Amino acid sequence: MPTWIPDSKKIFLVWKQFPQVMTLVLFITVIIIAEFHEVIPEYSREWLLKSLFASVILVPIWIGIQLRSRFSIHKNIPLTIVLYIFSGIWAALVFSRVSLFTSLADDLFIWIMTLSAHALAVILPLSNVFNNNMDDFWQLNKVMFLRFLQSIFYSLFLSTGLVIAILSLEFLLNLPVNDRLYPDVFILMGILFNTWFFLAGIPQKWKSENNVELYPNALRIFVQFVLLPLIAVYMIILYIYVGKILVLQQWPLTWVAYLILSFSIAGILAVLLIWPLRNNSQYPWIRSFSNWYFIALIPLSILLLFSIGKQIMIFGITPNRYILASLSLWLPLISIFSFVSRVRNILIFPASLFILCTIAAPLPYFNAFDVSLRNQKDKLDALLTSYNLMHPDVKLLHTSQIPDSVATELHSGFDFIHKWGYYDILKTYLPINVVDSALLLCNADTVRDTKYYPCDAEIISLIHSRLPVANTEFVSPGESQFKQIISERQPRKLIGFHTMIPLNPTDQSDDDAPVFNAKFMQVRMNTNNNSVEFIRNASILHSHDLKADIRKWASLSSVAPDSVLSFSGHFDAIHYRCY
Repeated sequence: MPTWIPDSKKIFLVWKQFPQVMTLVLFITVIIIAEFHEVIPEYSREWLLKSLFASVILVPIWIGIQLRSRFSIHKNIPLTIVLYIFSGIWAALVFSRVSLFTSLADDLFIWIMTLSAHALAVILPLSNVFNNNMDDFWQLNKVMFLRFLQSIFYSLFLSTGLVIAILSLEFLLNLPVNDRLYPDVFILMGILFNTWFFLAGIPQKWKSENNVELYPNALRIFVQFVLLPLIAVYMIILYIYVGKILVLQQWPLTWVAYLILSFSIAGILAVLLIWPLRNNSQYPWIRSFSNWYFIALIPLSILLLFSIGKQIMIFGITPNRYILASLSLWLPLISIFSFVSRVRNILIFPASLFILCTIAAPLPYFNAFDVSLRNQKDKLDALLTSYNLMHPDVKLLHTSQIPDSVATELHSGFDFIHKWGYYDILKTYLPINVVDSALLLCNADTVRDTKYYPCDAEIISLIHSRLPVANTEFVSPGESQFKQIISERQPRKLIGFHTMIPLNPTDQSDDDAPVFNAKFMQVRMNTNNNSVEFIRNASILHSHDLKADIRKWASLSSVAPDSVLSFSGHFDAIHYRCY
């Protein structure tokens, strides 16, 4: 066989060495493409998508388990079985938690569980092999990290080349090409090929006596002349900012917390990158940086902790603030440990990160979501009770006799519960018959796309309609008073209609401008008689009177249900429906 032809045995060696992982990756790729093409049957869509998210968690853990079996001198089958059972529990937590309509809580839960899986995958290969040799631990993770970057580059380069080739076939040879083929290429290359290429580059054997490589000079130059100077500049800026806070006695905003966290993570990454050179006499600055960086982090960590604490005292606990508070506690603890131990065991970083993720997501009662929901609901219930807005039977009462600040806080509290997907909690604030009636109407809606936007989400509109709107300015001077009504909702799927067109509400100063303009018809909003008019050749074909004042739609869009801000009808052979 000519040397330029790849050996098929080597190509499929990865499937032989990592059969479970590659099967999972193939499943993930197929399901994502099928969902993108909308070919998954509705009856199986929910469990397939839940299985997809669970598989994403399993992939890194199974890679770690299989690498551990590869590198272990003595096979420990019982421990391997225990690890696979643990991975199954981890995936089951994701499968049971995630719903078909993924909310912010589901999204954040998946991200935290994915991070915990990767942290565990870093530890597993060497947990019982090089327990006392951190040089070997660093070397193997360096190889895996560089291979990961290489696989991303190859995947991106190959997918871009294939897309350009398909474009050439379409435009040069006039061959019909489905537009969905282009994202299919990126999905195949970015998931299936990327994992395949990454696993193919992992070494077959790993022995401490013959696998310690020289430190890459390019990496040392990057850290010494690029990364560390940037970290030094940011540290100076942040310490100047700390001085400003002490002088002006003004605590920072939330965005500063993200800046401090980004700086801290970049510094820890730099310490890990230069870790093998810490004892090299040629680079004394590396040892100094490794020793004193964590001490320099402590004042910034305290600033971060007080900043997040103040935000929590004022606005309550949210999952995001919970995560920030956890990291602000983790940073000084890891800094003190690293300074005292002189970073002799870098396993502490992935191990402590895994513990932190376990507490923040899957741990019952104490996780970010349960703690945040209890805190926000207690605040909301206390506010409702203090203004006598709750009744055992009627539940949430209609009222207008509360201050604007209280109304704003109530709307904000209910929006939090809705935003994070706690629909069952929202239902407890309304009578059962009201909830059932609203859900019945929603499910009967032939235009609404319940596939991506659940009817349960409409409960927030009923709740807002029972609370007064705070007397605040919705628009600034000179700004159009007409707003896009459904700006944050998912697109509605067209069922039973020929065309769906987004309307462009006109400015108040130009009532005659149409919101829809086509060759056969124009549609405009008449603010004088509060109606929508259908016009052809300057003649009004049909006029639809509205229930709500057009000028108030900007304020009603967040509080009124669809029944108020929607209308439908027909004239001649034309049927119309507007949301």
